[in-house]
Amino acid sequence: NRQIRYSDVLLMYAEACLGAGDAVTAKDYINDVRARVGLAGISVADDAALRHERRCELAMEGHRWFDIVRWNIAAETIAAYEATESEEYKAQVKLGGGFKKGKHEILPIPYDEILLNPTKMEQNPGYN
Repeated sequence: NRQIRYSDVLLMYAEACLGAGDAVTAKDYINDVRARVGLAGISVADDAALRHERRCELAMEGHRWFDIVRWNIAAETIAAYEATESEEYKAQVKLGGGFKKGKHEILPIPYDEILLNPTKMEQNPGYN
């Protein structure tokens, strides 16, 4: 049984409106989410306002990774986070190779799947 939060739907629609150039409708939907918890509405809807609202509203619900990948800011976001971490953390991340832009936003295609159609299926970039 899959469930989705109504506030996530409203914020996805607001993001779609922003992408289509309709900031007025996007603002209304962002403000609907904010009004539910008693927050004042925003006066201007832009990418920064939407990103902030998704980060706060959907915190700890597993949406963040998919958001930063979709917005193409994963590498910058991870680098900013790592800059504040301890040297021990940084050493452990380096052992794993760290995040690589253009590779780690997607997963490798399993080898067995490629074997099913080797003439038409190619491995995702960076996984060859």
